[in-house]
Amino acid sequence: MTDGSADNGDLDLSGIDDTEIDLYLLSDKEVQIKTALWMAENSDYLKAQKEKEVKMRKEKELGIYKEKKPRRPSKKHPTIRANSADEAIEKMLEQKKISTKINYDVLKELNIKPGLSPASVVESPKVEQSATRTTGCNRRPAPTRNQLSLSMPLSTLGKR
Repeated sequence: MTDGSADNGDLDLSGIDDTEIDLYLLSDKEVQIKTALWMAENSDYLKAQKEKEVKMRKEKELGIYKEKKPRRPSKKHPTIRANSADEAIEKMLEQKKISTKINYDVLKELNIKPGLSPASVVESPKVEQSATRTTGCNRRPAPTRNQLSLSMPLSTLGKR
């Protein structure tokens, strides 16, 4: 059935003869039995549907029935085609403003200066150790932390 003739909506009955087709068709008696069986199986559902219809009619008569609004389909955004991740993010931000608290102009400026990272621009404040601090407590000196940047290989960070 993978040939193109089945795609146009017509059934391909070339390998089936009339006697086989007659076996698939139900007689009137079989239709009645199958209908009664289906009604018995789904009686709870049918009762619930009738109760809903009666309730809806009563609410319409009293004027308190509110019709449910059909849901609108969500807007489909066109796919973003970009050569780099930065370009894709920039295009995505142009299409969809995520937050009103984000300054998108600053984000664009970050992409303009690719050589400068925020870690290299901001220098850590130098901590001066005062010689007047002698409390008698034997404390370990605080470990010095190296400036971390995204270009630093993970092997230099050591174990966690």
